[in-house]
Amino acid sequence: CSGGGLRASMFVMDALQQADSITGGNLMEHTILMSGASGGMIAAAYYRELYYQSISDEAIRPYDAAYLNKISSDMLNALAYTSVVNDLFFPWKNYTYNDLNYRKDRGYIFEKALNENTDSVLHRPISYYAAAEQQATIPLLLFAPTIINDERRLFIGAQSYSFLGYPVNRRNDYSPPEVDGVDIHYLLEDMDVSNLLLTSAIRMSCTFPYILPNVHLPTTPEVELMDAGIRDNYGVDAAVRFADTFKEWIDRETSGVIMLNLRGLEQDVPIRTKISQGVLEKIFSPIGNLYLNWVEVQDYQNDFLLHHLHTRLDVPLEVISIAYQPSAGARRASLSFHLTNREKRDIMESASSTESREAYAHLAELLRTP
Repeated sequence: CSGGGLRASMFVMDALQQADSITGGNLMEHTILMSGASGGMIAAAYYRELYYQSISDEAIRPYDAAYLNKISSDMLNALAYTSVVNDLFFPWKNYTYNDLNYRKDRGYIFEKALNENTDSVLHRPISYYAAAEQQATIPLLLFAPTIINDERRLFIGAQSYSFLGYPVNRRNDYSPPEVDGVDIHYLLEDMDVSNLLLTSAIRMSCTFPYILPNVHLPTTPEVELMDAGIRDNYGVDAAVRFADTFKEWIDRETSGVIMLNLRGLEQDVPIRTKISQGVLEKIFSPIGNLYLNWVEVQDYQNDFLLHHLHTRLDVPLEVISIAYQPSAGARRASLSFHLTNREKRDIMESASSTESREAYAHLAELLRTP
């Protein structure tokens, strides 16, 4: 589930609703892990919660269009107001949660707006889902924000994911690989991590620079976090590591692996022309274009990772990508926490396009195959 602000949230939510509906509910029943970054993970967490509620309450219909409207509701106005008023003029405003004091900054307002938009169904500690995940009632939900200090990732979830920090099949190598991921349950083992709110985990995964403040953890030295998309915008890396770790079980107990890649950005982006024209552009274009292309670079890396997984597994691996594609002649929906009505229509049209419907049908066919 890719990052990309409300654009990704709305597209991923729409795609999940349609995919699960067309497969007769088989999508969520067969899903083991949901991973990704920022906006897409907001939708993943929301849809999973609705699915969980629907198991015990038939009145909850996860496919209802009302939920799509809720997840795409504006969040930018509250963030912009807080940026000007609270952050600049009243930085001393605080609130208390579990007997601890926190600042009412943009991070607090983000969680508040998210709760208001989703009727507070995500206002739960991550431990609330632990038993349901262990019983496979609902999929695992993995957040992996980037640690600024050393570019490692912090794995956050109801379960421990420390095994994703390095390849298990290379544990006994003469020169083992460096650990590049840390599990929050071990990093903050004396700080009651189980009470971390799901909305806070979501925020830690989508702290895009300048939009939301970086998260600082109470460690020595202090660990600072930012957007998960810096390392793994689509959650492919985490999913490949997970499947690689449980390869033996997958080969023994399943008939294959399906990786559903829901993208808030099209995959085949045309090559840009006239990259640098003036003197200043020639100076800054290498840095600027590196930033603009970072998602495409991840695509190249993900292709190699998926090839690696394909060669490792003894069962078939099927990758299905469903991507937001702007309508012909339309501008791409903005990368922010606000969507216009035109942008919302464009996103819904893309999620229901011919290409998307063909992908849903192919997914349904695969899930019907014994």
